[in-house]
Amino acid sequence: WTLCFNALIEQTELQPSHWRNHYPHLNYGLLVYQTFCQHHSLFGNTPEESTLRTSIHTQWKGIDSFQAVRPIYHWVLVEGVTETMVLPHLAYVLGIHSAAHGVHWTATGGKKPMLKKLHDIQQYYNGPITLILDADAANARNEFEALINPKKDGLYFLSEGTLEDTYPDHVLLKAINNFYHPVSPLTLDNLQELRQEITASEKDLNQIQLLKQSFNHYELETYAHKPTQGFDKVAFARHVVECTQHIDDIPISLKKILTERLRPTANPF
Repeated sequence: WTLCFNALIEQTELQPSHWRNHYPHLNYGLLVYQTFCQHHSLFGNTPEESTLRTSIHTQWKGIDSFQAVRPIYHWVLVEGVTETMVLPHLAYVLGIHSAAHGVHWTATGGKKPMLKKLHDIQQYYNGPITLILDADAANARNEFEALINPKKDGLYFLSEGTLEDTYPDHVLLKAINNFYHPVSPLTLDNLQELRQEITASEKDLNQIQLLKQSFNHYELETYAHKPTQGFDKVAFARHVVECTQHIDDIPISLKKILTERLRPTANPF
């Protein structure tokens, strides 16, 4: 470990300053190692190999080894796993290949964890960052704006509500039929009827409620997830990805965000 990290340090010192910025995970690992060694040197101790290994593994916990060696030119923080499945695919349909253009997607688990994650990565990465959140996170706008750099970063709240609320009806309909396998395929009229029924009993209508209710209204031939288990957003998102193959399938609001923020001006490689 010591020889390995010393070699990396020597190599990074020979590279242009922007090199470290594009490999933030590796740069972070070097900082961890250097800090660890400095701490021990204060007491005249040389860290044992096992101690060094344990420390570095602890600091790197949760960092994907593939991501660690892949350059990052743009970091996108989203709230949930479904966003990391659907949004990179939408970008791909628009001609933006995340892996090829150094776009890194991270699901944080909500607005508060996103604030913490944003603060953490800013310690070792100073490239552009885009934040995409649900509409209900807008009450934390001031907290996010206090942390971002408006010259290079982007902050977006989905005006429709959640990611699921942005799905166009024709994509939603196709995904529902693929996911639920109703005996008779659902139609746009069926969707509208469902919306009206839900609106009559709920204050706020959203697509998740629509999807949760759909199996209660139609006889199903097969259903992969029992109603008692609740609606599986991640499983449904896979069908949305399969049903989104053309630019016209992409919601206008998401198309605007993705093209504004991720459209590369040049190939980074």
